[in-house]
Amino acid sequence: MGLKMLKVFISYASEDEEVVLTYWQRLRDAGFEPWISCRAVSPGAVWPRVIPDALKMSDVVLLFMSPRSVNKPGMVQLEMRQAMAKQQSAPEGQITVIPLVLEPCTVPGEVADLLQFVRLSDVGEWDRVIPQLEIAAQQRNVKIVSGSSHGPFRVKEGVIEDSWHGGSARFEYLTFESETHAEAAIELSDYFRGGARQSMIAARPLPWVANRRELRHDGSEWPEDEEQGAAVVVFANSAIVSVESSRWQYSSGAAHGNGVLITHNFLVTERVTEFTLESLFERQEEALQLISDSCRTALAQQHWEIWGSMPDEAASEWINSGTEPEWSNFQAFTMSDDGILIRFQSYQVAPYASGTPQVAISFFTLRDVVRSTGPVALARVE
Repeated sequence: MGLKMLKVFISYASEDEEVVLTYWQRLRDAGFEPWISCRAVSPGAVWPRVIPDALKMSDVVLLFMSPRSVNKPGMVQLEMRQAMAKQQSAPEGQITVIPLVLEPCTVPGEVADLLQFVRLSDVGEWDRVIPQLEIAAQQRNVKIVSGSSHGPFRVKEGVIEDSWHGGSARFEYLTFESETHAEAAIELSDYFRGGARQSMIAARPLPWVANRRELRHDGSEWPEDEEQGAAVVVFANSAIVSVESSRWQYSSGAAHGNGVLITHNFLVTERVTEFTLESLFERQEEALQLISDSCRTALAQQHWEIWGSMPDEAASEWINSGTEPEWSNFQAFTMSDDGILIRFQSYQVAPYASGTPQVAISFFTLRDVVRSTGPVALARVE
């Protein structure tokens, strides 16, 4: 049986969707189960039925209010009335509805007369909401598990930090928990925690070098050296986990920092094993040429969409050089349920200002060269 989480219904005006989604993500990371229509209602669903049902099944309702929501007729007003009816029928003292004011507006009397609201425009006010949700969870005997959900795993972030004269380093890492994949969760946690610790040890300067720093011509010190690392799960199901790690480093006196992308793709069906891009293919030479050609076409299209013209000779040479049919050019990749995503390093196929371009290649495109068994088949497993 899965772990019961506090169900939090989010009521909002569609015009406020972008900002409200940031709170939806915070709620997920804090260990709650938020429901928001823009992510939960499937295309073709009868939303006047789905939304009230979701509100009815929720434990707590968050009313995100703004000039758009309080003056907008229709579903958002129905949600507010249903939420207040839910509050009035709840046991005395039980937290059921929390009004949140996104922007200054006139809070409807039926809400303001009964409930204290939170002004999110005031610094630190969101920090008052999480403790109230924690109390609501305790009132319902619901456990809170922090982190975000990825397939069968609950993923949290940890951090290792250190500083010294002239520099500092901060490396974030992932920890995994799972009821169904407990051993895999332990191994993945050890893998990323150990990697962060190894990076920190490598980043520290030697003690007889750390205090020796050159000065600018005017006698002032250069900005401090800085190194950072982070990781994020980009795909996970019961068989595969794909993680993208980023490393960024600034050396004193440089014009800008430099970053590198590192990807990790794991099979987690039994013992954890890490697989490479070339291992996905039965006919590797054909696959390599197909990937190279697909990337060149996609990158040329991206250039046209951004600049309104096809790459000139210099840009084409840059693209072609970084997409030569060599496996080393395509080692930064992650999986999805319908294909692979190739990531390119800074300067690999374009100038630094272009960032880290990416190209998605569908399994359909690769259908004639992939292995019939293995990660490609497992990527489509629920």
